[in-house]
Amino acid sequence: MAEPLGKTSLPIEDIITPESVDFWPLAIGWWLLLILSFIVMVGLFLIYKKHKKKWGYRKQALYLLEQTFKKWKAKKSSNEDTCHELLTLLKRTAITAYPDQSISSLHGEAWLDLLNSQTPSPLFDKAMRNVIRTQQYQKKVNVDINTLKNICEQWIKQHKSQWKFTVKGEND
Repeated sequence: MAEPLGKTSLPIEDIITPESVDFWPLAIGWWLLLILSFIVMVGLFLIYKKHKKKWGYRKQALYLLEQTFKKWKAKKSSNEDTCHELLTLLKRTAITAYPDQSISSLHGEAWLDLLNSQTPSPLFDKAMRNVIRTQQYQKKVNVDINTLKNICEQWIKQHKSQWKFTVKGEND
């Protein structure tokens, strides 16, 4: 029987393992991926900023609208006060949405025409126009607060946004 071979009996050298691959410097593919990721992150940030600018005031207006309506439902506010608060909220929202226009001085038909022109379909019909035009200044208001609240909510959600998104330095 043959004698088993040991480590020292063969003239073979040990296996030489290659050096491990270093993380740095990065290959061109990784550089491209990093640059692309950075561009995507900047783009998402700009989209978020635009969305926040476009919808931030609307969310605040809808919150105030709900608070006013809850106060009325809890009988803590009269119809007259609630009507006045809802219409004031509409005016404040319009002034915020269209800062370049002189909205604060509008009243009556001109105000209602502006409100109706900024939505896909007119929200203020003849009866509601009459209420807003005349009865808001009366001691006793004959208005359906639910309907007025719904119209205000629709206008806040649907009105055209005049915000123009520009990067600083673009027009310089």
